[in-house]
Amino acid sequence: ALLQRELPPLVERRRALIAEARKAGGRDPRPVAQIFVLPFAERAAGEERGRSLILLLAQLHDDVSLSLGRIMELVGDTAIGDATRMLRARLKGVPPAVLTERLVLANSMFLHAAATRARGGKRDRRLDDEAFSRNLVDMFLGCVAVPAAKAPARKPRPKAKRATRS
Repeated sequence: ALLQRELPPLVERRRALIAEARKAGGRDPRPVAQIFVLPFAERAAGEERGRSLILLLAQLHDDVSLSLGRIMELVGDTAIGDATRMLRARLKGVPPAVLTERLVLANSMFLHAAATRARGGKRDRRLDDEAFSRNLVDMFLGCVAVPAAKAPARKPRPKAKRATRS
């Protein structure tokens, strides 16, 4: 029930951010990073039902017995595919397999941070909600946009010496 009630506004916000990023065009990955991060960061700082959604999504993401594909089946369309395609187009210097791995890690990172924010509690908040959201976008970009390190050159293996007959 929580997903059915609270997920549509999150997806609607993501689709609005997709439209803004398309309209802006260019190669800047920041508008695309906002598509991934802002809908979650905003709900983490919002009303209780939105915070509960973030906590549920974080629990699903943290459950390693569920594949990412299975989580997507449970949650439904979140417009993540459109956002991923846009990001890939703007980060052509990052190899596809590396970017895929970075996206998994970045999503885990910002979802965990948003869930921690949503829980509230006694932790000090050093940033207001807007600065928290901007910082999460920066962190996401830092995770996905840095150029990929070159793999070290492999040293050729020495050829096995054949035994010589005397």
